[in-house]
Amino acid sequence: MDEPYDEWAILDFNDNWEDYKEVKKLKLGLYYVRTNDYTLLHGNNIYSNSILQKAKDENIEFIIKKQLISSNSASKTLFNKILQFIKDVCKDNKDMMKKLNNVLSGYLGKTQKKFYKVNINSCKDTLWNYVKKEGSNNADIFIEELKLDDERKTYLYGQKYKISMSEHNVPMYIQIKDFANMRLYDMIKSVGGYEKLILRKVDCAVLETNIKPNLSEKWGGYRSCEIPKCLSSQKLKDIEFKEEPTWKTYTYNDSENWEDILKLAIEYRGLLGLVLGNHM
Repeated sequence: MDEPYDEWAILDFNDNWEDYKEVKKLKLGLYYVRTNDYTLLHGNNIYSNSILQKAKDENIEFIIKKQLISSNSASKTLFNKILQFIKDVCKDNKDMMKKLNNVLSGYLGKTQKKFYKVNINSCKDTLWNYVKKEGSNNADIFIEELKLDDERKTYLYGQKYKISMSEHNVPMYIQIKDFANMRLYDMIKSVGGYEKLILRKVDCAVLETNIKPNLSEKWGGYRSCEIPKCLSSQKLKDIEFKEEPTWKTYTYNDSENWEDILKLAIEYRGLLGLVLGNHM
């Protein structure tokens, strides 16, 4: 958020998805893309113009199907003051800085609001009448018994509501993720490339290489970390990349074959990956 690659995209209420129109340079906005790339991109998804322009420069293949061009934009320095304020307040507490920055970026991706309508009562009849009336219409009801000094049992009950926000900042949230993936991609290239990559997770990459990036204690710099818990050092050495299993096709195309189909389901513990004719 402190050093974005592009201006911040802001959508107007009337902006809509439309078929992609071929241009030399992508306009500020979002694009629905189909791709098999998992180095810079993450498969079929919605991306900002910045990361797609980088994909073009890196000769990564992708096809743009739809576009959502941003009508408005904000300066690259939009978040600089609040980020500096967080830094000043937290001083040298980087963990707290990270949490507050994550709250800020996470709020940009928020598309729903939640609120509660609550009641309090000690009358069980009132409570059960409420459950009978509202419970059949709304699954998001709750009941909690309150522990009060009074001997009477008192209940807190009500409903949780969700409403979609008519205005949100999801384009900025997508941009933030794309900017982070672009930096991670460059870091991986600088220390050996994707031929040496074992795994990547969010902003962390594990590579089989002795080359290190320029490490820095500065906020936003690269640093070494322990191997993620999902993989031990021994497992890293023993990793084998196996080919995907091929699909098996059977000629069953009628419900009269149910006994044979059932046997297959028991044998394979499911039918995912099996093709049972064209009419099933």
